[in-house]
Amino acid sequence: IDLSAMPKFEIYKDAAGKFRWRLKAPNGQIIASSGEAYESRDACKNGIQSVKTNAPKAEIAEMTQ
Repeated sequence: IDLSAMPKFEIYKDAAGKFRWRLKAPNGQIIASSGEAYESRDACKNGIQSVKTNAPKAEIAEMTQ
């Protein structure tokens, strides 16, 4: 498996020193982000795991009617 051709989650600290994550496409474009700050790296990793677990089950809500 070529890992450079896979999306990846990045954990980083924001300006306030809190942890956040972003999901990057293989081309480097950010395709999702945490939207919230976490107090700890472990809490941030739990947020990533929640997205990985729940996103495949998410419905699409059409908001442009």
